[in-house]
Amino acid sequence: MDINERITLTNQKGGIGKTTLATNLARGLAARGKRVLFVDFDVQGNAGYALNKFVLPKAVSSFDLISRKLNPDEFDEADLSLLTVIPADPRLADCGTMDIKTAVNCYEENLTLFADKFDMIILDTPPTLSNTMMIALLVSRYVLIPIEVETFSLLGLQSLLATINNTKRYAADLKILGLVLNQVCYNKPRHINELKNIRSKLGELVFKSVIANRDSIAEAQKLQCDLKDLKKRAARKAVGEFELFCDEVIEKLQVEDR
Repeated sequence: MDINERITLTNQKGGIGKTTLATNLARGLAARGKRVLFVDFDVQGNAGYALNKFVLPKAVSSFDLISRKLNPDEFDEADLSLLTVIPADPRLADCGTMDIKTAVNCYEENLTLFADKFDMIILDTPPTLSNTMMIALLVSRYVLIPIEVETFSLLGLQSLLATINNTKRYAADLKILGLVLNQVCYNKPRHINELKNIRSKLGELVFKSVIANRDSIAEAQKLQCDLKDLKKRAARKAVGEFELFCDEVIEKLQVEDR
């Protein structure tokens, strides 16, 4: 597969808005004309719900990508769009006994069916260290890490970075694209202080753009719509933040590809 821009969003802690970030990134990149394939490796399947209208109508799931050889007849090219979602599958919960190398090879072979149809792939992962997360990292080129400005989230970051560094032994080209500050509450002084602390400690690894904690984001997900469809002031602010985030992702990818 020759799609260089393969991005996994991951964190070993749940509840930090990883899927929210992933789905809005996918929407934003598609809105900029990028042909995006979204692969949902999180067994909860929340990304497939939020991006429901972009899900492949035939029964091809992310579990199929890593467990068997796909037949080109299993999907119709007419169903592929600027944003196409391959949904999660309950069988992902049984990946604990799966041979990781075999799964990676299967994924790479199956993605050749889509290689000339997309510019980039975004993968959402479960919030736990698992075979599924490892597979996602091994088939990616970049990692995006959403983090909260909370103590437990930051404590878990060191463990995640260690996991990624260990993965580099088998995927030497894997790079951390950056850390994204997510679900920030600007009305909490400790969040403001922690923002400064994180930037001081981690420097350029941290994205300049920040995503605030806004009810409109959750509302858009529940309604399975784009944030731009909500005619609310808070939604407009959220749109602006995600726009800056998407621009920064593209900018970082362009730097990496030079």
